[in-house]
Amino acid sequence: MQLVLGVLSGALVLCWLVSGHWLLNNALGTAICVAFVSHVRLPNVKVSALLLACLFAYDIFWVFFSHRFFGANVMVSVATQQATTPRTPSPSRCACPLQYRGR
Repeated sequence: MQLVLGVLSGALVLCWLVSGHWLLNNALGTAICVAFVSHVRLPNVKVSALLLACLFAYDIFWVFFSHRFFGANVMVSVATQQATTPRTPSPSRCACPLQYRGR
């Protein structure tokens, strides 16, 4: 069973690397999130809240303070860069084409 799933997931990643399609990118990002949640066991709510607070502080740093260390806002630079196929070296964001955004 693991061999079959490994081959299927490898094929999914290969298809994404070749096409860079937004739907495959979203599927891989969702799979990474599900794998993280299923493998990480947090002992109590305090540890969970601390982890969430640290992740929030990490996000605030990259959004508001990265320009002081790197000369430019890293989040804006990454979000506005010219897209290539695949768009990013890892499935790191959920994307939706403009035609599906309710315009």
